[in-house]
Amino acid sequence: MTPYSDRFEPNQYDDDETVAVAYCKPNDSIEWWKGNEADIAWVPERIFTRAQAIAAAYELHLLPVINIYEKTELNSKQAQALDEELTFIHYIVNDALLGHWISAMRKSVQKVLQSPREMVIIIEGS
Repeated sequence: MTPYSDRFEPNQYDDDETVAVAYCKPNDSIEWWKGNEADIAWVPERIFTRAQAIAAAYELHLLPVINIYEKTELNSKQAQALDEELTFIHYIVNDALLGHWISAMRKSVQKVLQSPREMVIIIEGS
């Protein structure tokens, strides 16, 4: 093991602030999320920003510019782009912990893409 192997330990992120990646109706607030936990990935902030840094390194377009300190609402076309970027990162990175959280985020994104009605992804730090 290296001095940096703790980066792959889930418990290292237990006290992190979280970034919500939520499937919901357009213009919903955080109050809507209460009771709908299955529609939200609560990603540790450092894991989310790790994905953003990797996306930036590969010159991806959407993920690197999301401001986690403000509410970001993505329509279905933008959600499709996010899904493609998350899939790419998952494919190229050998990081099981990041892969776990990418899968969790993609679950919410996939709900938007599969919904017969207009839904959005909301990304917002807590």
